[in-house]
Amino acid sequence: MREILKQPMLAIIATAIGFSPAMAQDDRELIKLPVKQQNLLLAEMRGLLETFDDMLGALAEGDMKKVKYIADYELGFGHVRFKKMLESGMPESEVAEQRREMLKRRKSGGGHGGGQGGGQGGGGIFGQGVGRFMPPEVRELGQAMHQSAGDISVTVSKIKGEPTVEDYKAILTGLQAMTSTCRACHVSYKVR
Repeated sequence: MREILKQPMLAIIATAIGFSPAMAQDDRELIKLPVKQQNLLLAEMRGLLETFDDMLGALAEGDMKKVKYIADYELGFGHVRFKKMLESGMPESEVAEQRREMLKRRKSGGGHGGGQGGGQGGGGIFGQGVGRFMPPEVRELGQAMHQSAGDISVTVSKIKGEPTVEDYKAILTGLQAMTSTCRACHVSYKVR
């Protein structure tokens, strides 16, 4: 009897830890990257995950100033460049002005330094040439994620006084929009 019970139990354990014959096949589109760019990309993805977690922590604490800072300088368009400026000691008011100028150029179709699409961005991994290896659909997902961060920043900017349930819902909707772009990318693509 014990032997009979072992087989189903092994199947249950294998399923619980995430293994099944159906999962053995990985049909995601492969994006081939040179080792340097692959390492930079994977480090950036881990950093974004940490940043999402930081934003959730700030949201749980009701620290809207920190939520906005993260949206603007750690997740929004140009986040790597602006974060480096702040870390180098540039006053936040100057960095904020440069960020506003970049956003104006984006709205008028001027972009910011070529963006990840051409691998010529203003800093970070995409300034290292990773973007030139990415399919247009991946670049679009990245753009959507950064836009969602910008939407969160706008939502937080409109909060006057204590955040309401509706404010929290709007921010969480923005966070879900960001993570859905990450999910769509990770479900569809893999790198080597």
